[in-house]
Amino acid sequence: MNVEVTKLVERNLTEYFAELLGLTVDKNIYRGAIPETANNAAAVRIASRINTTKIDHLTFDLQVMGKFANRDDAWVLITKVLASVPLYGKKIHETTIVCMLPIDGTSAPYTALEKGQVKHYASVNLRVAVINTY
Repeated sequence: MNVEVTKLVERNLTEYFAELLGLTVDKNIYRGAIPETANNAAAVRIASRINTTKIDHLTFDLQVMGKFANRDDAWVLITKVLASVPLYGKKIHETTIVCMLPIDGTSAPYTALEKGQVKHYASVNLRVAVINTY
């Protein structure tokens, strides 16, 4: 699997979630991870590629995460992301989402101290199958 394909899919999905959440790429939503210095921000990262012996679409486990000063903002991220799935046939540049679904499990805010301040985190896990056209 070419790492460039994974980066392309992750970049395009970051743009999709930026629009969904009303955020700006590289300002308050990032690809891969939330920078330590960022507050009230989100990130989209491909956590893993699902390998299969079947002829199938590229399939990834995807994580949408957030770090906020306010717990309610963490709930907004979770609610908006979960309300956007299932999603079928959405084209984002070269990437078409064949299907995006939540992965079974719990999505809830959690708190942690960061440099002596309470931060509220959110994480939503999704599975996405895509087709890329170049």
